[in-house]
Amino acid sequence: MDGKYDKNEATITDEEKKIELTGGAKIKQMFNELYQEFADEKYHVTDCYLDKDIELADQLHQGDSIPGFPSFDSFLYLIVPQVQALIRPAQDVLDQIFQYMDEISQQILRKVFTRFPSVLDEISEMSRKVIESQRAKAEQVVINQIEAEMNYIYTNDEEYLTTKADLVFKQNSKTLDPKKILVRELRNRVDLYYKILIRNLRDSIPKYIGYYLVKQTLDKMQLVLYDQMNKSDNVFQMLEEPVYILQERQQLQKTLKALKQAKKVLKQDPDLSKGRG
Repeated sequence: MDGKYDKNEATITDEEKKIELTGGAKIKQMFNELYQEFADEKYHVTDCYLDKDIELADQLHQGDSIPGFPSFDSFLYLIVPQVQALIRPAQDVLDQIFQYMDEISQQILRKVFTRFPSVLDEISEMSRKVIESQRAKAEQVVINQIEAEMNYIYTNDEEYLTTKADLVFKQNSKTLDPKKILVRELRNRVDLYYKILIRNLRDSIPKYIGYYLVKQTLDKMQLVLYDQMNKSDNVFQMLEEPVYILQERQQLQKTLKALKQAKKVLKQDPDLSKGRG
């Protein structure tokens, strides 16, 4: 057989491997469900707007734009609230993964410290603080990502640039109502840009959560726990044997010593073992 023997890998039980595999699979499933309903081809974000709502947006934000052309401010007025609404689902996924990682952490700690129940609570609290710290970092990065999408509109998507860069008048007949043309154009632009945004966020947010929460927690957990345990006098005191166990062991050691001496004496004088009549 080729390869090197890895003691750490060899000591991992089948149950621990199952937990690791199940944990990774569940986290990926949570990632896959993020914004899944918005990624459906039949979903159109502007369905929540009536035509009169879009007309009002154009009237309010037309400003100095040329009449008959879609206003960029109108586009922002329609898209920004929908992007802002994406923060809550991302936080929900983050919370689910945080809770799941905390559950796995507690399961492992209960197995490791099963002989030291008094120290389990303190170690569990240390572990939870590590995960909470990484959760806060991941949440901030995720919120920053969505706010960047919300406050700076940009895409180099070829489909959007090629189909939506032309002027409205080149795409529509002059016989159509100009207001209806603008409404339809704004709907199309918002819907297409929103689909691009959802596609990007479904790729980027799982990466941020996976790195800042999952991977960083795994990388830092052992080191942080080791460091905190060295700084805590309570933990080492809790790991010490109770006084009654120490006294019982000392008594057993004395008894064992006496029995060994008796055995030695019996071997030196066989008549003692037979008894003297």
